[in-house]
Amino acid sequence: MPLKTRSRGGTNWADTVYWNGGTLPVTNDDVQVLEGTDSFATGLNQAAVNLSSLLFDSGYGALSTTVGAAGSPLRYDVNGTGAKLMRFAGSCAAFYFQGGSTGSIGQLEWFPSGGAGRLLISGATVTTMVLQTGAATVNDDVAVTTLVVEGGDHVLRTHASNTPAITATGGRLRIERDWTTLEISGNAVVTIALAAGVTGGTINNRGGTLVWEAGDSGAVNVFAGELDKSRLARASACGTLTLYGQAVERREKGVARLTPGGSGRVEIGRGPTVIG
Repeated sequence: MPLKTRSRGGTNWADTVYWNGGTLPVTNDDVQVLEGTDSFATGLNQAAVNLSSLLFDSGYGALSTTVGAAGSPLRYDVNGTGAKLMRFAGSCAAFYFQGGSTGSIGQLEWFPSGGAGRLLISGATVTTMVLQTGAATVNDDVAVTTLVVEGGDHVLRTHASNTPAITATGGRLRIERDWTTLEISGNAVVTIALAAGVTGGTINNRGGTLVWEAGDSGAVNVFAGELDKSRLARASACGTLTLYGQAVERREKGVARLTPGGSGRVEIGRGPTVIG
């Protein structure tokens, strides 16, 4: 796959002066932005192009750099022959991105240097999304098969049908849509905030903090870490709630309750430490 690199200078992404060979990237190219602090404001709609890879390296950007804007995102598919990888390791204030004609992204990795920078992604279908630093807002028109959260502060907006498998080992994640399985560990803080009538899948907490704000789910297993019900905003339900000896259960403060179904509330061994 041909390698296309963009040199520093200019705010028009489509200005061929800054691309090697004097031509814009085309389908199956590997695209790299390695340097400069340029913000890109025009020439961003490349929806007909399906890249092999799209890389913004650690030498690109500054804390004031922006790529695109609301209503004018950078647009590509990244699912061509080859790596199928979109990776951002540079610096930015905000990065607006939308999929191309099919919306397909093979793997998206977001880890802005310095821990700052917000990804605002829309109109895409992502097979694997890995969020390591910074912040990301995954819009309601983005479908994700597998979501991995290792750090940062992120929001997974509501979706009519998408049910990703989610693994959170660090950072903060607010979930507003259904899921298949949710695995929590490390120092992750995951907040459940589902709309009325939406039921999530299974939850396994192995050491992080699960904050229940609103919504129903399947079975919940708290092997370790904390189940925090103190911020419950409305009556919610789950499947069988199983709590092990390394678990901490923080009880509801208001009148709303989280009600287990299935086999109800099950304590294993000495059961959890209960607060409140």
